[in-house]
Amino acid sequence: MVIEFTGNSDITSSNIVVSSAYGNFSNTRPANGQAHAIVYRDGQIVGEYDYPNLWEASGGDGIATINIANPAGFDEIRFYVTAVVNSNLNVTSISAEGVNTTETEFSYKAINSLNNESETATVTLGETINDQVSVNTPSKATGSLSVVGASGLAAVFANTTETGQYGEIVLVDGMWTYTVDPTRLDAIPDNQSVQDVITLTATDGTTTDVTIVIGESEGAITNFYTSLADDSLSDIINMNNVTYLGSTNDDLIQGDDDEDVIIAREGNDRIFGGDGNDTIDLGFGDDFVSGGRGNDILTGGEGEDTFEYFSGDEGTGSAPAVDHISDFNTQEDTLNLTDLLQGETTSTVDQYLNIVDDSQGHAILNISKNGDGVVNQQVVFDNLSVDDMASAYQIDTSNMTADQISTSVIDAMLMQSKLVID
Repeated sequence: MVIEFTGNSDITSSNIVVSSAYGNFSNTRPANGQAHAIVYRDGQIVGEYDYPNLWEASGGDGIATINIANPAGFDEIRFYVTAVVNSNLNVTSISAEGVNTTETEFSYKAINSLNNESETATVTLGETINDQVSVNTPSKATGSLSVVGASGLAAVFANTTETGQYGEIVLVDGMWTYTVDPTRLDAIPDNQSVQDVITLTATDGTTTDVTIVIGESEGAITNFYTSLADDSLSDIINMNNVTYLGSTNDDLIQGDDDEDVIIAREGNDRIFGGDGNDTIDLGFGDDFVSGGRGNDILTGGEGEDTFEYFSGDEGTGSAPAVDHISDFNTQEDTLNLTDLLQGETTSTVDQYLNIVDDSQGHAILNISKNGDGVVNQQVVFDNLSVDDMASAYQIDTSNMTADQISTSVIDAMLMQSKLVID
């Protein structure tokens, strides 16, 4: 943002109070967010300042005061944030002191990196401006390509630089960096966003789209992602946390060790969440997903989807991994436990699997990886009860015990290939 002081006053000191300076603004965190200020007088730089570790300076409440002082005086501050991942600050107030002037007032306005301007405000020297101004990280986004090629394996992309409608993307060794060019971007209306879609082509001719979302505000970006996600997903997570956004093609997406939020969108995708408590929306198409380690939230969306569990994904007997499938379709979706279960047969499957309702009436599949009675993985079907599943698989549960219903549901899923163990 740019703060311009107009009139004949010489500003020698200004305090900028920021909020939301949370954990990302610490050099002990991967984001390593920092604030920076460049001060000008008559168009010439008279000082440059860096402000690391705002999180620590705030005492943990996210509110910190940044002092910018230069005895030579200045008439403009260019204030910005850098971080490894997107990190936002809110400027909650600005105060200023001036010398060598007969002026008692000055005017200011804020301009962000997308050339969106605030209204001009007037303040008396020594008083505080209480307007809310959002300061975002420089207009860059980064990501990686992981796309299924014509051979069914990961596609290979040569290093390249491509120009989009609003900026440029540089691809190096499968990692891309997109930078907004403010000269190509008109002011974005309040609460709106624009998208820059750049198509990249692999060496085998496979193409994929990288979609960059540029918003007037954090809420505008949230609204865009919410429009793509399943309702059940957008109701329970902050959509600004999306880490991977798929394309309209067949994507191969590999999450990392953090808590990923993955929206696959269209195509027949293969999604691997990796470690961490991930949230994954498969979107449209016949998709394959493995949440990986951690307690994951999985949404299948449209199409015939396969939810697969691998050996090593499970937790322990005292702390089993608990995954939630929000919309399991009993007629279309499949649960694949082939790699997870060890030593099972169709005649011993009851030693490995049991399905019951939790206290909220959701069906839970309890999984004992080794069939020894130790449950180390649970799958919660958020949209189904055990009775719902029995009805869907045409089981008459009259006079059945809970264990008999469990056995019947599991047997029916096996017979209809909705549960795979071998």
